Amino acid sequence: MALLLTLSAFAAVLGWAGVVSWRALREPTLTGAEGLARAEGVVKDWSGEEGWVLVEGELWRARSENALAPGDRVDVLAHDGLTLEVGWARRRLGHR
Repeated sequence: MALLLTLSAFAAVLGWAGVVSWRALREPTLTGAEGLARAEGVVKDWSGEEGWVLVEGELWRARSENALAPGDRVDVLAHDGLTLEVGWARRRLGHR
């Protein structure tokens, strides 16, 4: 009887761990460059089509087709290595 109780408890814990693991695998990546997609940042320095933006507390080199200025809010659209592609923040354009 004790063996059956032990095996049942083990099966329950193993089943719970499997469910938790499956849910974690389905969640989107929240770290690294992949986690920056759709993040919002602030332009710190800009010249032409390149500059520096602050995103989630880190300073990143960035490019944009938009004419940006320090203080502008931007959304991260993509990344190319350690350079972010940014555009006007949706909030600034009234879409949020």
